[in-house]
Amino acid sequence: MFTRACRAGAALLGTALAASVLAVSAPTTALADTTYCDNQPALGNYHIIDPSTGWLDIFWINSVVQTFDTADSRVVTNNLPYSISGTAASQVSSTFTLAATASVSVTALDKALTATVSSSITTSTTTQIGISTTFNVPAYGAVRADYGTLAYNINYHYDLFELSQGHCWWKGSNYSVSVNAPTLSQGWNLTLLPTINPAGVVNGSDYSAGDIHSNTTVAIFGQGFVPGDQVLVYDATAGYQYPPITAGSLWWYDSSGQINFTLPNVPTSHQALVSVVTATGLQSNSDLITINP
Repeated sequence: MFTRACRAGAALLGTALAASVLAVSAPTTALADTTYCDNQPALGNYHIIDPSTGWLDIFWINSVVQTFDTADSRVVTNNLPYSISGTAASQVSSTFTLAATASVSVTALDKALTATVSSSITTSTTTQIGISTTFNVPAYGAVRADYGTLAYNINYHYDLFELSQGHCWWKGSNYSVSVNAPTLSQGWNLTLLPTINPAGVVNGSDYSAGDIHSNTTVAIFGQGFVPGDQVLVYDATAGYQYPPITAGSLWWYDSSGQINFTLPNVPTSHQALVSVVTATGLQSNSDLITINP
């Protein structure tokens, strides 16, 4: 969840944020009827006479992924058996900038990206300090609050031409340039972290604690799990990490608050650490269990 801080006051607006590939806009009609030379090249998604060089810069947008540039991060953990209200305030300011290449000015790149990707893209933005947000933290859960700016990870291709004597002279091309483009939209991005409840790893048949055996079904209770999770089992006695346990394994079940899996053949009387890694790469706390005969 992304909450955007209004610059005029303390009000917060909520909106969803998810990394996604965005559709690239159709080639711009700006200057489309302009003939630059007798060997007119294709004008791409956007083209401009670069003010720093006088060359014709032609941009082709390959891909666009919405992202979030984090300036400050806070984690609020709830160790109680009921939900609580959490609060975070930004205390670190960071400046995010749009970087151009040696051949293309930031002015030309900014105009190309604001025209084809988002009008909110900016060449530079500095995050604010003292912006706070309040949110719910579930029982035994944890929420990471990141303050920063919405941004786009963009991959583009450019062609450069020098205009002289009615002819376009090719000066170079780069077919894959990756850039992070910040926007003027600042706010909080809230992430529910995966957490295992205290003594939350139990027997998968009757959910009894302390009755866990190798090669049997084990249940994990917690929150913030995401379908596509992996279970990690580390033999704390022998110092051995078992391969991640994933969907398709025996007795596998995966929901936001419970995971069932088959425990590997951990030797009897050994202790094991069990944790969860979500499909988004977030890792939970670990729960220490004892393997019974």
